[in-house]
Amino acid sequence: MTRQLTLQDLQGKSKAELELMRNEIFARHGRRFKRQGLQKYFESQTWYRGQYTPEEFHKIGESLLSEVQKKNVRLLLEYEQRH
Repeated sequence: MTRQLTLQDLQGKSKAELELMRNEIFARHGRRFKRQGLQKYFESQTWYRGQYTPEEFHKIGESLLSEVQKKNVRLLLEYEQRH
């Protein structure tokens, strides 16, 4: 996603949908996932190329994300925690 999300974009989404939206930002930068369900979901996407372990991504992930993506991750996480 290249645009900044708004609260309107998130309204009506389930917790699972919000989690997928947040993790898709990471997945698009090559993050792999420990949770089998998430990993399997992203492996089914034609664009996905998992190359970083969660630990590797934790160290370098911030440098891979744009400012808009960082803001979107924060907004999604805050919204997930409140709803």
